Amino acid sequence: MRGSLAASLLLAPLVVTLAACGSAESGQTDPLSPVLNGRYDVVTWEAKPLPDTLRVIAGNSTTPGGPSFRCPEVLTGATLDVASDGTLSRTMHLAYPCTGTLPSDMPDTLTQVATGTASVAGSKVTLTIGPTTAGVSGSFMEYGQIRGTDIVIDEVHSGMNFGSVESRANARVYRHE
Repeated sequence: MRGSLAASLLLAPLVVTLAACGSAESGQTDPLSPVLNGRYDVVTWEAKPLPDTLRVIAGNSTTPGGPSFRCPEVLTGATLDVASDGTLSRTMHLAYPCTGTLPSDMPDTLTQVATGTASVAGSKVTLTIGPTTAGVSGSFMEYGQIRGTDIVIDEVHSGMNFGSVESRANARVYRHE
């Protein structure tokens, strides 16, 4: 009994080491590691800390002297949840600190949720994130690396057929909670 337990304890690290080496060297997508699974806070977006103004929505009346408005769309917070099966959801919290006479359908705040998948090959990560609203072609593919407990995205492809490409060091950083 003692000999079989000792043999099992000696072989266990070898099996784990061989399994990890085999999948990383073969270039195949690894099962998601426990480090990647979980919840991540978005700490930078487009290489800037949050809160960050994503765009400005503005409108001017066609009537001289008529109402106009200006609404910055501010990303106030976001999370990325990655499951062990590779599915993910990204929740973005937006605020609209507007000025002027607003359209009746303009919200003060908005929460958008998009779903997708995550894949890992060695330390490289690919996130495929679908549109936040059905029928909208705002899909993203994000490429980056695992650095410690962060997912650091350096390249973002967006739009239909992922035609728009943005490469920026530390464009998006997702930090594991």
